[in-house]
Amino acid sequence: MEDDKWKYKDSYVLFRQPFEIVGYLEETLFCEHAKGKADSLGIRGYCMDTEEGTVNGEIQGPTHLLSNMKIWLTRVGSPKAIIQYYYFAHKERINQFDFEDFVIFPGTPPKRKKWRWTKDFTHLHQ
Repeated sequence: MEDDKWKYKDSYVLFRQPFEIVGYLEETLFCEHAKGKADSLGIRGYCMDTEEGTVNGEIQGPTHLLSNMKIWLTRVGSPKAIIQYYYFAHKERINQFDFEDFVIFPGTPPKRKKWRWTKDFTHLHQ
């Protein structure tokens, strides 16, 4: 039986998209809640708290699943989080996943090229 998550037209085309979430996120377990949502969607990638009090990471999967995860990251988040801004780098096509699942890094994220952040996806929540 085919899994519903993978039945869309471009479901086998994979993308990665780095993100950063800015707001009141400390002590809200944002990454733990993000992992729960990512696991439920079948998204892979990583999430980590930064020294600046933001959360950054990368999501990997087909476009329709990335869209669902982006909505969660920017509008829902963890129960006590207050999301002020969010940034997404340009989506990049990949041939295979870089991660086995969605992981939480306690420190420095994996080495990646410098991402070109776009202001088109920068929003202020009021």
